[in-house]
Amino acid sequence: MLKNKTQVTSSTIVKVPLKLKNVRTWRTKINQLRLQHENEVRTEENETNNGFIVETDIGFEEFIKNVDRLLEDNKVRVFCINGNVLIYEFVSSPQEVTSNWISRRITNNQLVDDACTIYSSTRINFNIGTTAAPNNVSYPPDQSIIPENRGGPEANANGIPFPTLVIEVGYAQTLQSLHTKALQYLNPNTNIQMVISVSIWSRRNNNTFQALMLFYRRGFPGTNPEQIISFGTAPLHLDTRNKINGWTLNANQISGFGITVNGNPTPACNQAGMAQYTLQIPSSDLFNGVPGGVHIGIPVNIPLDLFDLQTRLNNIPHF
Repeated sequence: MLKNKTQVTSSTIVKVPLKLKNVRTWRTKINQLRLQHENEVRTEENETNNGFIVETDIGFEEFIKNVDRLLEDNKVRVFCINGNVLIYEFVSSPQEVTSNWISRRITNNQLVDDACTIYSSTRINFNIGTTAAPNNVSYPPDQSIIPENRGGPEANANGIPFPTLVIEVGYAQTLQSLHTKALQYLNPNTNIQMVISVSIWSRRNNNTFQALMLFYRRGFPGTNPEQIISFGTAPLHLDTRNKINGWTLNANQISGFGITVNGNPTPACNQAGMAQYTLQIPSSDLFNGVPGGVHIGIPVNIPLDLFDLQTRLNNIPHF
């Protein structure tokens, strides 16, 4: 129910506001926001995008009922949080290249590909509050992976289960925004097992760029993310490192270009096969909730060589 609405009896029809009936309203606002913000340059010192507001004071159920109609064919992901409809990212080449690379590398093994489905921007609805004080949100991650025959609660009205892996890529949005969403995906009201978040910054004046891979796991006993890897062609900026320091992680949870370990700087990510730039995805987490567990023939871990991703991003001339 919309905020500030008078409570009504079950026999009274609650009218949907005109703003939700008017298809053109959202399209016009989204186009305005795109023109206003899509060419903004995000730098390490300028972390300001915590979401562009499309609409406010929207009830969760009304959002779910109307969102697809109001978006029409807009290629944009909108999130519903605390009654606000937000856009975090407009479609960009770094975002698409990265999310596609991750999902395709994970399913590169034919046995994994046969047993899993990749979903693009499929909406996940869940409660980030408590049973007594619910706070329902609706998030459409860049991509997600669901193994076949997975059991457990449903993620949306279409009846699909929650994915075991969620992929979120941030090019415009802040690192803190990505971090907050990742933790929410792993809250106790879902059974999502892993979140891969990638944060990519605009190229610096010398044409290098900073990039972070953040890996979150439900079963990790410490403070998530379990692992952060700086894999760009530029070392980690001090402002970014200070932001991460505020998350109270252990020293061994962050590595990569620009990170010093035991007094020794980590070598740059400049060739394939470097162990410190290879993220290992546990197959047991990917196939969580599947009868029989991991299929025979699938490796214990699925490696993601981040030099390959860096190379693909570096092939994008301008960002």
